[in-house]
Amino acid sequence: MDINQQITVIRSAIAGNRAGDSFFEGMGAAAEIDGGAWLIVSDSTIAGNTTQPAGRGAIDSFGGSLTLSFATLSGSQGLITGSGFAVATGTILAGNGTTPNCPGALTETAGFNLSTDSSCGLSKKTDLIGVNPMLKPLADNGGPTMTQAVPRSSPAVNAGGLPASSACPAADQRGETRPWGPACDIGAFELHYQR
Repeated sequence: MDINQQITVIRSAIAGNRAGDSFFEGMGAAAEIDGGAWLIVSDSTIAGNTTQPAGRGAIDSFGGSLTLSFATLSGSQGLITGSGFAVATGTILAGNGTTPNCPGALTETAGFNLSTDSSCGLSKKTDLIGVNPMLKPLADNGGPTMTQAVPRSSPAVNAGGLPASSACPAADQRGETRPWGPACDIGAFELHYQR
């Protein structure tokens, strides 16, 4: 994305992509934000994206703005890279462990985020840091796009707050009702189980 553009990704999956640019070594990502561009990712999964040569994230931001809301970012070489402005609420950040999930602290309004490492600088009482969300492989779990389900034992289940506190949307990536249980689940997938 280039300067002064806004793109919203909602109830979508961006997965298994490989970006590379031999001229600008190390550049490339599943999504790249430059200048004053703004990317909004809501109720969506960004999973298993790689760069060649390695070094950039699933979302690469150079001076752009990124807003994550009840998204799942997983299995990539660094999830967010660059020096842009990033805000996250209700989002799972589960990189592949070879590089940090984030280049520095994310801005938070409500919290309710889960990160497998401490690189994102999450600081709200509602955040889960250094925790495994127990994501299942990307699969057809209903709905029009692929998602990563979580088991009932996942710490993400019922940890995403209520719409009044976290602004969790009324439906997940598949279009399934939120919350299902006492609170919304963190991430793009809302587990429906027998109450």
